[in-house]
Amino acid sequence: MAFFFLAPVVSILLYALIAGISAPSAETYVLLMFGGLLSAGATGALVRFLLSDPSSRERGPLFSLVMGGLAGLIVGLAYLIPQWIGAPDMLLPKTVLAANKIQFLSVVLVAVTAGIGFETVFQRLQKQANDVPVGLT
Repeated sequence: MAFFFLAPVVSILLYALIAGISAPSAETYVLLMFGGLLSAGATGALVRFLLSDPSSRERGPLFSLVMGGLAGLIVGLAYLIPQWIGAPDMLLPKTVLAANKIQFLSVVLVAVTAGIGFETVFQRLQKQANDVPVGLT
């Protein structure tokens, strides 16, 4: 079932990568950036889901897809915001330069690792929360 989700997400990521590396227009660059972050995080989370032990898969692949996409977006933006503050022209460029393309590729790599790591951290936190009794005494 997870393969059903993986194919479209990876194809969106590949499209964003190819379009982001080729000569995109300045208007579509920002859209490609955010789409690349979401799909990269989701891809990382789904890959982690598929490689994990089947007995530890308490939630389905759709949960991994959504949470990994959000993790990729949040961590990717946290990676980009200091760069945009230092060089505001990078956020809305008039023309997409080589520096924009390198920034795009590096943030996609950060988002993929965020998706992979989020799935691991979330499962560990959830397991620890179940071990700690919480209640009114």
